Amino acid sequence: MSVEKVYLGLPAYNERDSIQPLFEKINELAKSFTPQLEVLVYDDGCTDGTKEAVQKWIGGPLAITYLDGVVNKGLGTGVNSLLSHFVANASENDVLVLMDCDDTHDPQQIPEMLNVLKKSPKTNLIVASRYRRGGFIKGVPYHRILMSVAAAALYKMVHPIWGVRDYTCGYRLYTYPLLKKAIPDPTKSLLKERGFACMVELLLRLKSVGLCAKEIPMRLSYDAKRSASKMDVSGNAFRLLKQLLNWRVRGFQQ
Repeated sequence: MSVEKVYLGLPAYNERDSIQPLFEKINELAKSFTPQLEVLVYDDGCTDGTKEAVQKWIGGPLAITYLDGVVNKGLGTGVNSLLSHFVANASENDVLVLMDCDDTHDPQQIPEMLNVLKKSPKTNLIVASRYRRGGFIKGVPYHRILMSVAAAALYKMVHPIWGVRDYTCGYRLYTYPLLKKAIPDPTKSLLKERGFACMVELLLRLKSVGLCAKEIPMRLSYDAKRSASKMDVSGNAFRLLKQLLNWRVRGFQQ
């Protein structure tokens, strides 16, 4: 697949201190980037000056679209907004890359994703995975890594998805045809989950419309995170497993 434009979606909630270093990295990528690049920032009711930090970049070297959620509604609403905006505005040869806005994901992995896409014409989703050889995780306590690995194994047992080991990482590339198939009407929301479970829900919904996934090893720099963590790791893992079992038994709500 020859990609014409990359939409880079950033769901943001109180990430003021991360905007400058992250956008500098994105700008460096754009300087040597062949496809067009547009940054989509979804503001999930930020109260710390994130909007002002982004606005300093508007009109500069990066093409930026700001989607203001006004009040905090959760990650699921932000992801829905980014997906819908992409489907409504993109074209057949465009891709959407979602990544965290806290400067823990490396934008320089986007060319790696595009290279995989170029070599694998049938692939329509690429995941930056913490569980592939060659990746690394910095700044995460060892017990959390072990818990994450164990939880990932359980998720895969309950809902196996070919080619995917990392169900919860938000750093992914989606092709336009895949998302258009899943979201024929961009005025309607695809995801029901408001919290972090939305990333797994998205995978499972895409599986139902012909998901063909590959993973690349992820470089996660959690020590670069400047904002407070919004995740209750153990609580989220338990709730997600419970939801996966519920989906397995009852299926998705339409």
